[in-house]
Amino acid sequence: MPLRRKLAWIAMLYFAEGLPFGIVKEMVPLYFKVSGVSLTDIGLASLLGAAAGVLVAPVIQVSASMGAILGLKGFAVAIIGGITSAPGVVVAGLAFGIMEKFVEGYISTAAREIIGFSLMIFVLLIFPQGLFGKREVLKV
Repeated sequence: MPLRRKLAWIAMLYFAEGLPFGIVKEMVPLYFKVSGVSLTDIGLASLLGAAAGVLVAPVIQVSASMGAILGLKGFAVAIIGGITSAPGVVVAGLAFGIMEKFVEGYISTAAREIIGFSLMIFVLLIFPQGLFGKREVLKV
């Protein structure tokens, strides 16, 4: 991309900060070719991702349920942090990860999930909305 286009993009972002989104959306095709991604590009990216999966699968012993515990831990972190609070989820994720590593190092690797999910239940008993979630008041 030429320098002139980069400078135009920076200037557009700088001056369009207070404008409605529709005006900015109309300005983008003037400077950039948005339709440059073709079906071939998407197909090539899919092919490379599939090839990487085939090459890595024998090394890490792939199974059908290998992401289940990660999904449960992510759900637990989102609940602990407060579903509606993004900073709360980040803080809870860091705290959950640090706590898991300390438990794994000092107690046992088997106790890692037990203590983590027990912590989730304990936090929900004390703070039903999560640590950083806001309590919603429903007026009828």
